[in-house]
Amino acid sequence: MTWRRFLSAGAGGMAAQAVNLAALPVLTRIFSRDDLGHWALWLGGALIVGSVATLRLELAVVTAKEPAEASTLLWVSLACAACGAGGLVLLTMLPQVRGWLGAAEVPWLAPLAGLMAFGLSVQLALQAWLTRLGRFMEQSIAQAGLAILGVGIQIGMGFGLLAPSAPPVLALVLGSLAGQGLACVVLVGACLPRARRPAAPSRPGAAVRAHRRFPCFSAPYTLFGVLRDRAGLMIFQAYLTPAQVGQYAFAWRALNFPVGLISGSLRPVIFHDGARHGITEIGPLVTKLMTLLGLATGIGMAVFLAMPGDWFALILGPSWRDTGPMGAVMIWGIGSFVLANWLDRVMDLLGRQGLTLTMEIIFTCLSLGGMLGVFMAGGSMLQAVVAQAVALTLYNVVYLVAVYRCAQWPVRELLLALMPGAAAGTCALAAMHVGILMVGPWIALLLVGSLVAVLLWSFRRRISCG
Repeated sequence: MTWRRFLSAGAGGMAAQAVNLAALPVLTRIFSRDDLGHWALWLGGALIVGSVATLRLELAVVTAKEPAEASTLLWVSLACAACGAGGLVLLTMLPQVRGWLGAAEVPWLAPLAGLMAFGLSVQLALQAWLTRLGRFMEQSIAQAGLAILGVGIQIGMGFGLLAPSAPPVLALVLGSLAGQGLACVVLVGACLPRARRPAAPSRPGAAVRAHRRFPCFSAPYTLFGVLRDRAGLMIFQAYLTPAQVGQYAFAWRALNFPVGLISGSLRPVIFHDGARHGITEIGPLVTKLMTLLGLATGIGMAVFLAMPGDWFALILGPSWRDTGPMGAVMIWGIGSFVLANWLDRVMDLLGRQGLTLTMEIIFTCLSLGGMLGVFMAGGSMLQAVVAQAVALTLYNVVYLVAVYRCAQWPVRELLLALMPGAAAGTCALAAMHVGILMVGPWIALLLVGSLVAVLLWSFRRRISCG
């Protein structure tokens, strides 16, 4: 059944997100905002390189018609990953690069970013191979292991249980590296059985030429997408303190957890089924999923917007209550991203990478340019976040419409799928405000939770998937 496959693909993401969410209150209490800011910049630099080091040839691993060609593309992806990571290590010798990575004051952080980038690239390549084989559970185990080991080391070192004299930033970095390493080990182990083992590479040049649209379009698309999210940290670093960078980064991290959870569950299955059965066949499934996501997003945004400062105080600690106004702005871009992010592989299957790249470049420039313009004009961090949120929301709306039009799915069905979520979100926000005035925030939350349960039960037939 489809729901069982979504659960198989997303079980690790659920576990990883649950671990990361549970760890947030601990990390924000044992590490300073300065330490969190340095870590966010370091991780952002590694993600920028790691996301594109394969030249996105791992996507061709899934779409390739012949197993031998897919195996060759996998080996080429891994070779590119090694080259990209090595290039980042060399670049970290430049003082400017160390500054962008937040390592100007902690120089030894910079070379470790190359190792992290290599692990990220290897993970992407091996996940693509396992997606081709329909092996989703192994990917879930790797994701869960990454989160558990990484957070365990960070908390253990933060409390002084491991290497008590180590600098705080080292605890965060080593936790990330250890978790990434474990994920790679699990994925390599999943590929070792003879039936799943990739064949030796054959005619790599011909394979790359046959799938050159991925390096030409998907790699720049991914680069601009990562820059839109991560280069913002570097802009913040140029105008704000490390503590403010850490505040922004962890607010984004706390709010963004549904995106990773949903994308990790839905994207592999949609990509696999679309490649095997065709885009037309998965249209009804996508629309049903959009109805469910619209409901969840609308109600979730309403619950958050009714009391953003209270949520940050609960999750990250009382000292983070002042992050509420910034979070109330961020949630619009993130909420629309939940609806759009998991559909990016549909455009890959349609061969419309040129269109997605054009949209990505335009809206990334709007987002980063807006943030930079705000700071250059003497604006505040909150105003810069508003500029980013407006650009991201517009992009996600345009992207959703473009996906439906390119796939020749009726846009009317998209609108009808999102209307229940919009209505439910509006009602939930009103109910939360009334409830907060009458009985307090947490009792109001219980009442809205009951409303969510009733709505999901009412829509159970419409959103069911066989």
